[in-house]
Amino acid sequence: MTQMLRCISGRASNESSDLMCMHGPEECLGDMIILCAAHLPFPPSSEAYNNNTTPVVRSLGFANCLLSSYQKIPERALVESCAMEFGIDFNALNACLSRQADEEDTKRIGVHDAGEASGLALLRSDFIRNSALGIQTSCTVRVNKKTWCIRDGGQWKDCQSRGGEVSSLVEEINSLYNNGSETLLRQSG
Repeated sequence: MTQMLRCISGRASNESSDLMCMHGPEECLGDMIILCAAHLPFPPSSEAYNNNTTPVVRSLGFANCLLSSYQKIPERALVESCAMEFGIDFNALNACLSRQADEEDTKRIGVHDAGEASGLALLRSDFIRNSALGIQTSCTVRVNKKTWCIRDGGQWKDCQSRGGEVSSLVEEINSLYNNGSETLLRQSG
């Protein structure tokens, strides 16, 4: 199962690397920090490229850590603290953020080497991809390449099957994962 946090709140140009975020440059930078963290090579000390990136639990924890103090993004102290807490290599993160997207985006989004990813290329790629899919609202939950439900203004909208119930999302993922023979996610209570 692949879980990805994608960025939608902006526009990208096909002719240049220009980006515009709904809430300004700070949002673009915060999005790039989160995307870079998710695309870093893992384990950080690996010498050879092995196509493994930061585990989802670490990248989502890192993203939640940043977003819990979003007013302080991109303060170095916040980014370093969250990186340390979730085992993200701060120097590699900084290199990703500093790398320009002056080559073809497929190289700079880490397709061939996660150690060469560029935050600018990752964000630009997300904006273009999500625009092509018609995704305009955060949070849009997609399962198996289809929109499952949209959370907008505190309400679930345009939901499949039983609406925005967590249990129905868990059942859907379990069913897709192994046709119901094993439990992917367990809920207690």
